[in-house]
Amino acid sequence: MKILYIVSLSVFAYLSVGCSTVREIHPLEYTWQAMHVIDILQTANGVAANPGCSEEGNSLTRNLIGIHPEKHEVYKWGFASSILHFFAGKWIDKQFGGSPDHVNLFIRSIDNGLKFSTIHSNHSSGVTTSGYDKKRREACDTFLAKEAKGGNIVNVTWKF
Repeated sequence: MKILYIVSLSVFAYLSVGCSTVREIHPLEYTWQAMHVIDILQTANGVAANPGCSEEGNSLTRNLIGIHPEKHEVYKWGFASSILHFFAGKWIDKQFGGSPDHVNLFIRSIDNGLKFSTIHSNHSSGVTTSGYDKKRREACDTFLAKEAKGGNIVNVTWKF
């Protein structure tokens, strides 16, 4: 499914460039889309792959795909939000893309900063694009083992 998502996003990007000139797509849109792929992979391989140890922390995303989404839900949401962001960006370019470009640049910079913050937060929590790092994986396995044995621990999940 991960390959399907990446191929679909690549085809969408190719077609969108093919239907317009490259200069019509703001460079910060490419940046956001690349960071979005990283975020989706972190969510799919971190949160969705380990529902006993983590949950979706973003309130908007949680309302749309759930606290413990399945991988296919993550990929569907990722693809849909990618397309929505692309067309919202085109609208912003049309509204604020005149010269000088300060408003458009400000809006896109804030948007990219928020996306980077999400990726950084996930990574700081031990979530990579291929799942958990070694330290987080060991903590999750220990947690699940103790819980399975009826240990005196509260069912705590990490949010990110």
